[in-house]
Amino acid sequence: MFHHTNTGPAKRWSSVKKVSAIACATALISGGIILGTAGPALAHAGNAQTTFVCVGGQFDVTEKVSWTNVPGGVTGTIESHEGTSSFASGWDHSTFTTWDARGSTSGATGSTSWDYTLPGDTTSAPWIYVFITWSDGYSQQKQFDDRAENLPTNCHPAPLIAEASVSITPATCTSGEKLVYGDDQNATPSGTADGTTGPASYNTVYTGDGGATFTTGTGAISGDGTTETFSGNLSGPLNPNDYPDCRGPVPPIQVTYSDGEPYWDCSTPGVLQAGEISYVHYTHTATATWDSTQSKYVFGAPVTTSEVLTIPTPDGFDATCPATVLVTPPALSADPPSCQKAGSFTPPAVVPEHETFAVTPALHGPDDYVGTYTTDTGWTFASGTTVSYPFTILPKKDPSLCNVLALTGTNPWPYIGAGGGLLLLGGVLFTLGVAGRRRKENVVPVV
Repeated sequence: MFHHTNTGPAKRWSSVKKVSAIACATALISGGIILGTAGPALAHAGNAQTTFVCVGGQFDVTEKVSWTNVPGGVTGTIESHEGTSSFASGWDHSTFTTWDARGSTSGATGSTSWDYTLPGDTTSAPWIYVFITWSDGYSQQKQFDDRAENLPTNCHPAPLIAEASVSITPATCTSGEKLVYGDDQNATPSGTADGTTGPASYNTVYTGDGGATFTTGTGAISGDGTTETFSGNLSGPLNPNDYPDCRGPVPPIQVTYSDGEPYWDCSTPGVLQAGEISYVHYTHTATATWDSTQSKYVFGAPVTTSEVLTIPTPDGFDATCPATVLVTPPALSADPPSCQKAGSFTPPAVVPEHETFAVTPALHGPDDYVGTYTTDTGWTFASGTTVSYPFTILPKKDPSLCNVLALTGTNPWPYIGAGGGLLLLGGVLFTLGVAGRRRKENVVPVV
């Protein structure tokens, strides 16, 4: 305590003053908050006072310096020094090398204060030394000392409670479930990172800070309460097989086109008809449906429709209708000769449609000939457009052979005799053999 006209430094508190401070501190203990005061006895000139309160396991201390009776125009520069729990008897400004500025006095009466903290287990507080340098050089009432006295022993910190939580953001069509750290208190996470996205498993462990423990929570709390673990599995994006909205838009119908080979009027084979060339125009339409085995849209087999389109025949367009194959005509042969006339040949009475027939050379009697079938334009036989067959018209039979047989009314054998009969029979057989061979050769077609 001090006032401007004091003649010496302040003294340490008397035992009577300390008893009064103890009674005051005891009276201020209420509801778990402990208040305390300590300071020199008040005098009419002013005082220095220390107060404290126990909060959260520590002492919050306020140091207050007051002044009165300061002459007009005079100010004092206030400094403080925090010492130890042992009092520095007979101290002066030069006793300490470090001082903290605490401002200046203002007016005849006033006060200033500052705060500091002490651990909750402090039993003997440090001394606070205050020194005022007066602007008029006044040398009295400039040194003051004080400290918090009678600190209670039950200023223990409340148990530190740790809290933690995580949440899972639901999966979407494009992203899996996501791990999101919640608000935590007195806890530090480790393990699976915040924002991890499925498909994945997660295992996040929160550890209490500074001895803080977990008491309740949605995770798995260890037996000693020092950790809380959150674990599980994060699913991947929503399966479009189960969530049609995740399939995206149905692909548009696919339409493709193709054209068949051009064709023209072949009602007259082998002849290109004037007018228009036709072709078949095809439209192929495919529709997409969802395939759950592939988890995507798949186009089915196209449905094809067609229409006949025509275009004018281009200038210089060269095309020939395909020829039609006719049945190959049968082989030719001449009628055999007799004793009365030569052999003969009769042309076919009816020539099939789209064919013509001719014999070369022109028929003029016994001779070798060739009969030829020729197709009309646009028609063909399997072997080509012509088929030829050689044949021979034989002359009439030898009269000598014919006279023997022509004898009238009598049996010639008695007159001819056995030798003559054999000779006649041999000649007949020879003649028939030669004629037969020639007819057989004539039936082989020549192409």
